[in-house]
Formats: sequence, C-alpha cells, structure tokens
Amino acid sequence: ASSSVALEVAEGASFSVEVKAATNALRQRLAGLLQAETLCRRYPAVTGKRIDTRRLCRIEAGDARIFVREVTGLKTDTAVQILVDRSGSMGSSRGRGKSGAPRPIEVARASCYATALALKQVPGVMVAAAAFPGSQESEVIVMTQFEERVDRQAMRFASLEANGGTPMAEAMLWGAARLLEQRQPRRILLVTTDGAYDEELGQAMAARLQLAGIEPLGIGIHCDVSHLFARSRQIATIADLPQAMFELLLEAIQRPVKH
Repeated sequence: ASSSVALEVAEGASFSVEVKAATNALRQRLAGLLQAETLCRRYPAVTGKRIDTRRLCRIEAGDARIFVREVTGLKTDTAVQILVDRSGSMGSSRGRGKSGAPRPIEVARASCYATALALKQVPGVMVAAAAFPGSQESEVIVMTQFEERVDRQAMRFASLEANGGTPMAEAMLWGAARLLEQRQPRRILLVTTDGAYDEELGQAMAARLQLAGIEPLGIGIHCDVSHLFARSRQIATIADLPQAMFELLLEAIQRPVKH
C-alpha cells in the first residue's frame, strides 16, 4: 500500500512539473490583463455632468468635448467551471499528426490543470473542474470544487483517461447549475474537447447558456471547435495553451456581463 501511495505522489509531482511552465506563463498574462482592465479610464465627451476645466480653451478651436467621463474597469469577480471531455475519441492518436504526438486526453488534462491553477491565483476568480462522462454516461467526475485548492488535486487530473461516450450537453447543464450557484456576476463555462459532437445540439446548448448569463468558451484539442462554440481556440500541445487561453479570456472579459 505504501509503494502505491509513493507511486501516486511521484506521478502527481511529475504531472505538476509538466504543466508548471504553462501555468506560470498563463498566470502572468492574466495578471497583466486583469490589472489593465480594472483601471478607471477617463475620456473627453461633448455631454456630461463634470466639466474638464483644462479643456475649456479648446472651445475656440471648435472642440466641444469639454466634459469628462469615467469608465470604471471591468470587475474580475468571475466563476469559471472547466469541463474536460474524456470520451473514447479523446484517447485516439489516429490522424493527430506526427508520430509520438500527445493524445488529446493528455493535452486536455494537463491544459485544464494548468488553467485551473492559474485562474485560482487571480484575485476575484473562483474555479472548479470536472470531466465527462463519469462512471455512468449521465455523470461527471469532479476534480476540484470551487472552494478546493487545485494544487492538491493533481492526481485527479493526471489520472484522467479516455473512455465512454460524449454526453456534452448533459455535462454543460451540470456545469451551468454549479455556476448559477455562485455569487460572482460573471460566469464562464470552459469546455475542452476534440469536437466529436453533434453540431446542432452543441450550438443549441451554448445558446441556452448565454440566455442564462453564462459564457460558453471552447478549447479544441487538435481541432477547430468553432462549430460548437462562438468563442473558441485550437491547441495541439500544452505549450499552445497560454496564448490560446489568454485570447479567449480577453474576449470574454471585454464583453459586458449579462444578468
């Protein structure tokens, strides 16, 4: 029993090292992004409640923008539920490019762990992660709850293997229910998948989430998933993750929160 525990600890440590670079890169990008977006911005306007006395001299030149308006930065209070597709197709290496390239499930589990670690360290952001399907097609595997420490759950991510069908709609409904329980005004559902899913059903579910005030984002492993998610990116290895995730979250936080 002790040797089994030691093996699990060793595997967890190895997995953590594998994603460390991606986690650090993503965290640094997010920190800079959110700091910039939360700053209060001022700009001149033709109408308003407060006059900028420094611009009064511009009236003679025909510039009527003598008022000052302020736009408060975007709040970072966000809840993110990550969903990892671990269906059977995620374990296939066929058609994935060069021999020896990582399987989709390997990229997915490492990328989701790195994303969860990075987001957890951003002030105001809550994150949870789960994989689908669970032991039954209608179930999910919870890897970390919103209140849990992600770094202590490395083995849950590292042990994910591909098996079963693709109950993506059911998993998205499950994730949406968890997000709606959170108090954060912005709610994001991030799905990592190989895109092997019904286009019409996927789009319909994404539309339902948007109506509920949840922003669905997609990360395609070795594939384009724009047929399922209006905002998505494609990655082939975990090294592609920081840039892809940064771009996705940038698009998300620049949109107004829907209540």
